[in-house]
Amino acid sequence: MLTLAVGQHAIQSFRDWDQFATSMEHEVATAAGQGADILVFGEHLGCLLARTFSLDVYTDLYAQLEALQTLQNDFIDIFAYLARTYQVNLIAPSIPWQEEAGTSYHARTWVFNHQGAGAYQDKQVLTRAENEHWGMRAAKVQQVFALAGGRIGILPGYAAEFPQYARALCEQGANLLLVPSWTQTHAGYWRLRYACQARAVEQQCYVAQATVIGESDWSPMLDQGMGSAGVFTPCDYGFPAEGVLALGDGQRSGWVYAKVDLGRIDHIRAHGQVLNFRDWGRYQGMSTQKAALHTGFF
Repeated sequence: MLTLAVGQHAIQSFRDWDQFATSMEHEVATAAGQGADILVFGEHLGCLLARTFSLDVYTDLYAQLEALQTLQNDFIDIFAYLARTYQVNLIAPSIPWQEEAGTSYHARTWVFNHQGAGAYQDKQVLTRAENEHWGMRAAKVQQVFALAGGRIGILPGYAAEFPQYARALCEQGANLLLVPSWTQTHAGYWRLRYACQARAVEQQCYVAQATVIGESDWSPMLDQGMGSAGVFTPCDYGFPAEGVLALGDGQRSGWVYAKVDLGRIDHIRAHGQVLNFRDWGRYQGMSTQKAALHTGFF
């Protein structure tokens, strides 16, 4: 049995790096104190570091993107340190990431195991803002991470709305999908919430959605966020009938906790009321065929 800590954190204004680091340590220490094995922060919260720069930087989208690259080493170091110190597996807040000057940015989610070793998943599918305004580039590779005895796939935000990405991860053994998200409207939240629950049903796995809440009067990136963090399950034997294992209130900043038994995923995929995971492949041929327009009513 694993304990998940799923973030529902408020937008903040950090005056400097030390205040950011102190805040992150407080959050990690809190979750570790509750016995959490895997911690998932919301999407794009790394962008809050832009406030640590001067006014002309943090009020300018493109200046922010460039300035954030100077913090790459510090960003990796602090979350590796926190994972190692508190012996947790940590999905850090995502942050715009540039491999080298002059290249496109990725929306990068860093993953650290309890020893502080790091890896990352870049966002697979970009929103309009990320594509049209932030100038980001979508990932070409997605990975399954071995963490805490499970197989973990990461689908940042909008990527969770595309079932083929979840399917590819689960075909490689994923039994828990983590969805760091940031949604600005109620419609955006429910769109992604329903997608998360659909992925849990389709792939017969756990799906955990982290959110960002609150408002900002200074950031052209994170002006507001809304949505309840949650952990979702198949709707099947031994799971909640409605597929909701845990759900935050969407108001209070902090963690939503849930205990998950990843061993039950293999069982339900083989012995469930329905076998969605197996039958995806069985009926895939039909799903890739073009539907014919029928006009011959009689």
